[in-house]
Amino acid sequence: MADQAILQRLSEAVEAGFDEQVRFLAEIVCHPSLRGREGPLQDHIARWFAQRGYVVDRFSIADVPLKDHPKASPMVEVDPALSMQVVATRRA
Repeated sequence: MADQAILQRLSEAVEAGFDEQVRFLAEIVCHPSLRGREGPLQDHIARWFAQRGYVVDRFSIADVPLKDHPKASPMVEVDPALSMQVVATRRA
């Protein structure tokens, strides 16, 4: 069972950041995110992470040998080169 003091700190942190979380989510849903057309949303997310000190890597699904992966979804009528991905890493 989690320590009650930790649970209280987590609850307070969520409450303190609630308005910012809602604002952030409202920004995200303004960007279309249809498969193969994720670029504008991924650009927004990449900027958000970079402004917070994360190292951001961007790549398209076309750059990854995904078609041979057993759990990959088929990209029907979608150009994989337009399906952008963002990975953010926080380095200490």
